[in-house]
Amino acid sequence: LDWYVLKNLTLSASENVMYRFDTADIDILNPSSIYHNNTNSKLLNAIAHLEVQYAPFAGALLYGQFCLDQATAPTESNTQDPAYGISAGIRYVRMHDGVLSVNLEGAYTSAALYRRDRVDFIIHTNNNTNRPYTRYPMFTYVGFRYGGDCMAARFDVDYDSLDGLGLYASASVIAQGQFGMLDSHNKDDDNAKVPNRGLKTPSGDADISYIINTG
Repeated sequence: LDWYVLKNLTLSASENVMYRFDTADIDILNPSSIYHNNTNSKLLNAIAHLEVQYAPFAGALLYGQFCLDQATAPTESNTQDPAYGISAGIRYVRMHDGVLSVNLEGAYTSAALYRRDRVDFIIHTNNNTNRPYTRYPMFTYVGFRYGGDCMAARFDVDYDSLDGLGLYASASVIAQGQFGMLDSHNKDDDNAKVPNRGLKTPSGDADISYIINTG
């Protein structure tokens, strides 16, 4: 759902669902359903998403995104870890004998993001190799590529001239905690139970990566 609050201000909201079932449930195909009303965690995991975009002047864009999977109200017991992610950035584009684009973005995800009892936002895929009829399994997050337990920042510069010349450069810093997608999110090592390890991002000795690309 998109709301054009002002001519230079936009709000967007959505709900993203990972669903599992043994028998088909036609109700899930209803586009007006609010999946967070379904509290049966054996069947689904729903993440709510809110995004804001603001253009202060021509060529500039400020934006932020927030997704929420699990939060604890003041009246609730703190039995589950918070699961959320937030990102923000600024982009500037200018045209003069070509198109110059500059973008700076940062992101933070809690350790329990995408993790849930029974239904995670993690999928299994098979990838081909150069050996005939041979594939290897791969697990990946459905969403932010680094998943939870991560702090990241990226800076991009891209220039395309009118005569076809293109130049670009990007630099990223990623601090990834030790909690991985194959680790249990439960203190009893039972993924059929709720995430409750109480980890803070980045957990343990963070793996810090520096990535620079040019071309």
